[in-house]
Amino acid sequence: HSQPASHTDIQTHTKTDRQADRQQSILFVCLTSTMSAEHLEDLPGMKKDPELWSCRLPPRVSADEKQHILDTISRQNPSEFFAISTCPITKEVEEKMEQISKVVSKEEYGGDFRGTGIFTCLRCNNPLYSSDAMFQGPCMWPSFRQGIRQEGALLTLQTEAYNNYTCRTFEVYCAGCKLFLGHCFEDGADTGDTHPDAQWRHCVLSFSIQFLPADGVAEHLTT
Repeated sequence: HSQPASHTDIQTHTKTDRQADRQQSILFVCLTSTMSAEHLEDLPGMKKDPELWSCRLPPRVSADEKQHILDTISRQNPSEFFAISTCPITKEVEEKMEQISKVVSKEEYGGDFRGTGIFTCLRCNNPLYSSDAMFQGPCMWPSFRQGIRQEGALLTLQTEAYNNYTCRTFEVYCAGCKLFLGHCFEDGADTGDTHPDAQWRHCVLSFSIQFLPADGVAEHLTT
């Protein structure tokens, strides 16, 4: 399967093309549903700006459902989250995983999260992303420019259509264990990435990954 961040067979857009499409992208991609300021209150680091942080959200859970998730799933006990993950993903499973991630992790790595290190798969500890590739994207989920450039990091599957996105879109999984991570969109330069190499945006569930500070990376990679 192709890897968006490193394969040249993926068509790129010129900067002029991206600017021309910017208004349409924001209107039809990010604003598929409205994220109110109320929804942002329990997400750390989120800007309380409904227009900026409007994006598609998973269906809201009831108070009872939320409590059940908190009672049965945690970073120390993620087995139920792992059990529902599939490859390829389905809409129903994706929404359930998004709900769990939002409730349990409060999307802790989104917004203005700052830390130096790497992000590994929560299930198999496979190194997936570097903090150097993070940028503040258009929604509550953490955004990465690219995965760690090593064989066996990410598995990507191109999708025919995903919500109202018009750019190329891929499902993203951990290549080590095929845990669903999120999606990769070819809209990075239009959604907050100011890096000269801006092109792709990996939109990842915080609960599918775990952060390893830089001072623990060497030990992790040698064990």
